[in-house]
Amino acid sequence: MTRVLFVDDEPIVLRSLGRTLRARKVTWEARFVESSTEALEVLSREPFDIVIADLRIPDLDGVELLTEVRRAYPWIARLVLSGQVGTDDCLRAMRVAHQCFAKPCDVAQLQHVVANIEWTHTLVDDGDLARRAAELTCLPSAPHVHAEVCKAIARNAGLAEIAHIIDGDVALVAKLFQVVSGASLAQGGHVTSVPRALSVLGTEVVRGLLPHANVFRAFEGADAMRIEKLSRHATLVAHIARELAPRDLAGDAFVAGMLHDIGKLVLMALDRPERRPQDHARAGAFLLGLWGVAQPIVEAIAHQHEPGVVPNPRAQLVDTLHLAAIVAGELTQQPDEPVDVISLECLARNAPAVLERARCVANQFWEQSV
Repeated sequence: MTRVLFVDDEPIVLRSLGRTLRARKVTWEARFVESSTEALEVLSREPFDIVIADLRIPDLDGVELLTEVRRAYPWIARLVLSGQVGTDDCLRAMRVAHQCFAKPCDVAQLQHVVANIEWTHTLVDDGDLARRAAELTCLPSAPHVHAEVCKAIARNAGLAEIAHIIDGDVALVAKLFQVVSGASLAQGGHVTSVPRALSVLGTEVVRGLLPHANVFRAFEGADAMRIEKLSRHATLVAHIARELAPRDLAGDAFVAGMLHDIGKLVLMALDRPERRPQDHARAGAFLLGLWGVAQPIVEAIAHQHEPGVVPNPRAQLVDTLHLAAIVAGELTQQPDEPVDVISLECLARNAPAVLERARCVANQFWEQSV
């Protein structure tokens, strides 16, 4: 059974939350403590899967507590509650927390978040990978993107210019969607574009957020060119997927395409080999799930190489991503690289014209980009 530790210095809030959870008969076990000191004592004695801390706790605040949790128990999902999602304090928390969402806590939203985290943990069966991936607070960006964003912030560039720079960087797009996920859930939806994400956060918040190394850092090493190539491929896949998807899925398809190879960055950051395509797909989906990215997007990324795993009622997004990645790969494949094969299940549940259209769209975007 999943165990969740709540930390809040307001006993009335904790009692009310406990009564509500019991009334809803949640399938996970909740424990409540009133201080960070008590939380650390309980954690030293008992196992937990999730810690949800109020941002403003008198002894150690939520950020300090979750920093210690990350150091001592990196496998635990770290969530923070804030009176205002998107404020400077909440963004400070996002340098160490997996998710930040609004207080007072909406119990239905809380159940949704916990259920998503439980599901996310089913995506990987390698305990060491899960522990080390959960410890990550950001992923490496292409060096030139980091330099351009820092210069843009220094000259007080507008959000439109910053969005244009960020749009091509896989790691920063993922971090941005993580930061904005709590705010978008509070508004009843999820963000599916970089300009929209920046507008939700606001100019001052964005300029205060990006310079921090735990949020945005350049990759240093011989694989910098590999990151550049990965980002170019992701951008192509994102545009193809958005064009192929029906209108109601276009935003999700774009995000899934942009982030579909983020697991390669996870494995690079952890210095782990990739033995099969599913390795990076599941690793990336695991981290994005912890970061609060919408479950349909995470599911499509997790199963992009095996779309038949996803049943028909939910298959359209994963099929779109699968086809977009295949046809993009056909244009960029190097002679010594393995050729990806289109899933038979995907072909069987889509009209033959879909593949032809995917190749046509891919060629159009490819011609525009070269």
